[in-house]
Amino acid sequence: MNTFSIPMNSLRAAMVCSAVKDIRYYLVGVYVDTVAGKIVSTDGHKMFVCYGPTAPVDPFIIPLDDLSRVLKSYPAAYNRGKEKACESVTVSVHRTDGKTWITMEGYAGAKFTFTAVDGKYPDYARVIPQTVKPMEFATYNAAYLAEAFDAIAIYRNKSAKEADKHCCGLMMQGSGPGIVADGESDALVLVMPMRSDVAHEAFTSAVAIARRKLSPMAAAA
Repeated sequence: MNTFSIPMNSLRAAMVCSAVKDIRYYLVGVYVDTVAGKIVSTDGHKMFVCYGPTAPVDPFIIPLDDLSRVLKSYPAAYNRGKEKACESVTVSVHRTDGKTWITMEGYAGAKFTFTAVDGKYPDYARVIPQTVKPMEFATYNAAYLAEAFDAIAIYRNKSAKEADKHCCGLMMQGSGPGIVADGESDALVLVMPMRSDVAHEAFTSAVAIARRKLSPMAAAA
């Protein structure tokens, strides 16, 4: 059995970008890459990546429902934005009868034992750009961007009220995934661009119209 710890804020942030219901059942969870030392989640539209533990155990996927049960066992002092929100959860992993079993420690020593998601996680590293290109025009789903910014805020243990004050940047990469990050380099969210009829010319036109002054007659009307 291998035992290590994972900060709650890392797990909560990853849950934001995990699939909730998907035919690709292996996405409905949080991936712990114990080889690369990463925590990863994706729903196919956005992907969260941050530092994670390294351990002599194969990477595994924590089921979303079980992870939620573990985190909900902790009282309000451990919630997002609270003093203890970045405390670590003890995780133990072992294999029995061909299955990977996970035991996570809840509040006051409570133990939650369940099997890891039985599936192969996608090669997430292929999605991460090898280099950051100059800014290129791209269009995104506004809801996905909001969730990406919120995932970073949760990772930094910002409460929902504080999140709108936490500064994140978006590096648009054209047809490649946009990169959302703040001033630190230990976490990011990739947001996949979407096809749209919106073109660069639409912005030029919108700005021109916004700057246009109404005639005195039109303004009076």
